[in-house]
Parts: sequence; C-alpha cells; structure tokens
Amino acid sequence: MGLFGQVTNGISFLFSLTGTSFVIRRLGLYRSLVAFPLLCMGAIAVAMLMPDLWVVFACMMFLKALSYSLNNPCKEMLYQPTNTAVKFKSKSWIDIFGQRGAKAAGSVVTNALSDSVRSLVFYGGLISVFISAFLVWVAAWMGTRFE
Repeated sequence: MGLFGQVTNGISFLFSLTGTSFVIRRLGLYRSLVAFPLLCMGAIAVAMLMPDLWVVFACMMFLKALSYSLNNPCKEMLYQPTNTAVKFKSKSWIDIFGQRGAKAAGSVVTNALSDSVRSLVFYGGLISVFISAFLVWVAAWMGTRFE
C-alpha cells in the first residue's frame, strides 16, 4: 500500500503541475468531466482482458491519480456558479454520503465475489462498467448545465 500511495501521489503531483490546466483549457470542462468515467471504462477493460494483479494495481494507480488531479478540480469548478449555501450542502453530501456510500457498495461487491478472483474480475468489472456509463451520463449532463 505504501508503494501504491507513493506512485499515485507522484503521478497526481506531476499531472497537476503539467497537465490539469492544459487538459481543461484544451478540452473544456465538458469533455474533461466526461473523460474520467471513459478512462475508468478503459481501465476496467484492460483489467478484464489482462486479469493480473500488477495490471490491476497499475490501473488503480492511474485512475486514483487522475481522480485527484483531473476529476476533483473539474468537480470543484462546477461549484463556482453556485451560492455558498448550495456549495456547502452539496459538497458535504457528496464528500460524506456519496463517497462513503460508494466505498461501502464497492466493499459489498468485493466481499460477495471474493471467493473467486475470476468472478470478482468479471462481475465486478461489469458492475463498474455500468456505474461508469452512468457517470458518463451525469458528467455530460453537468458539463452541459455548467456551460
């Protein structure tokens, strides 16, 4: 886990310094928001095609780093046109209930499928693809509303 944290934070730091503002300026907020769930789908496909621990490890590091350095700044930009009360309430709900609920749901799936690595990769991957597809729709809708 130490290696995971170090590499993830290193990638995130380097991308934050060199790529975040470039990507958002070049692609716009709409495409930058949609890019993250699409990259999640790509990482899921890679992990399903090559179900090796190191491949999954690399995909998770890449996605976590992009979450920190691209997805979170884009998400924060969506709060700019809102007033303080809306920003406080929505950020609190997302940070507390949304993220914790997602982690709890992921743990339920992992525990339910932990008997077989093959079933965990296949069914967990399918669930992740459906969630990512939903996130593409949400990101597109939010990007359109923002613009």
